[in-house]
Amino acid sequence: MKTTPTTTLWECSEGQGGARAAIELLDRIKWEKYAREIMRIEEESYEPARRDSRQFFARTIRAPRGVSLVSLRGEQVVGFAFAGPLELFPEVQGAQTDPEWGKFSTLYSADVTVAAPYRGQGIGFQLKKRQTEQARALGYRFVAGRNRVALASAMMRITAAFGAYQVQYFDNGYGSGVEPGGSVYYHIDLDPGAGVGPGAGRDSRERQPWQKPNR
Repeated sequence: MKTTPTTTLWECSEGQGGARAAIELLDRIKWEKYAREIMRIEEESYEPARRDSRQFFARTIRAPRGVSLVSLRGEQVVGFAFAGPLELFPEVQGAQTDPEWGKFSTLYSADVTVAAPYRGQGIGFQLKKRQTEQARALGYRFVAGRNRVALASAMMRITAAFGAYQVQYFDNGYGSGVEPGGSVYYHIDLDPGAGVGPGAGRDSRERQPWQKPNR
């Protein structure tokens, strides 16, 4: 069985203020170290309907074949990404109606977040890139996730850059009374022929953003 390596996945020698920028795999030990900062960023970034709980994150980290990442500037948390096998998230709208449900073929991207002062610096893109790379290394065929229409435009651009296409659409994806409530449920095809990343593969160059690959 393939296992997740415990290494730094990406680093840049000069981050903001000269601090080293890095993305690392987030295991249980690192979660205990950084949980308070991660929860602070989560609460500052989302309205209550879209916030994930500390228990939710801890469950995701414990899951076999999970991919949890933390982005650091020195020792400061500036972003994170949590993902686990699709079947870990039966409560998520769209999970059980995903055509891949029950096949254990899909990594569900539950949360990709960058702290407000560090947005627009490519950190979200790097988190998504390392997430898709790890998903492929672990033998997944797809990455799935949801983006809230109108309030997640930056994340939608990033996922589109990795070949995301709409699988489902929900008018009320985050509970009654939450506006705008529309959300896109997407797949990223990790098959080498589909291409992962901007311009990767002929098919991803020729199709429009959010268009399903030809198969």
